Amino acid sequence: MRITRWLPLAAAGFFLTACALAATPEPTATHSPAPPTATDTEVPPAPTATLTPTETPLPTATPFVPFNVIIAATDAANLRAGPGFHFLILKVLKPGTQALLIGRAPGSEWYYVETKDSLRGWVFGMLLKQTGDLFHAPLVEPENASLIRGRVLDAAGTPINGIGFTVRLRTSPDSPANAVLTDSGGEFFSYLPYTGGVWTVTHNAVACDSIVWFDSTCTYYKKGYSGIVEPPARDVRLPQEGILEFTWK
Repeated sequence: MRITRWLPLAAAGFFLTACALAATPEPTATHSPAPPTATDTEVPPAPTATLTPTETPLPTATPFVPFNVIIAATDAANLRAGPGFHFLILKVLKPGTQALLIGRAPGSEWYYVETKDSLRGWVFGMLLKQTGDLFHAPLVEPENASLIRGRVLDAAGTPINGIGFTVRLRTSPDSPANAVLTDSGGEFFSYLPYTGGVWTVTHNAVACDSIVWFDSTCTYYKKGYSGIVEPPARDVRLPQEGILEFTWK
């Protein structure tokens, strides 16, 4: 608030009067208390709206629905107790026989099926007719089986699929061999019904769907590849420790 200062003029008038009259005691100035200064009234802040988070439902995987597969071998297919050629044959399935697909072994070369007479076992995938996406079948870890596992990478660490190996007992070179291929992760899985022994893993083939080929004719390797696996063979003793490492060059 603006206050007009009259003090200089009042003092001058008082001085002139004092010259003509006898001096009188100067009255004591009294000051009226200044009116209170208006202060802004503090307004409490408006309450902040609290947002309740809503949970976004995660997508759920579509459950696998078993479907029928057909034996497409020219002669027959063996239903085995495990995913490998060394396992006991449970039944011989004639060409055209239908079986219910239940699962697949790691490596996706052997499939777990159930026959119409409720017998369950494993069939080599190359002997099945493609009636649906076999890779949608859930993974089933084989029971009562030992595993030989290996991996193929190139020099840059890229997994190489479609590289074939045979797995055979070293002391019996004429015994049946498991044939395995590396998957999209560059790994192969060879299951055996044995708990010991020394086994030889030997490179022997390259599938036409492997990434090492220049084109689908499977005639020329891509630039920088010579078509050599090193080492060409390795021995492993059951039970295996670690993973066998191979390099594609």
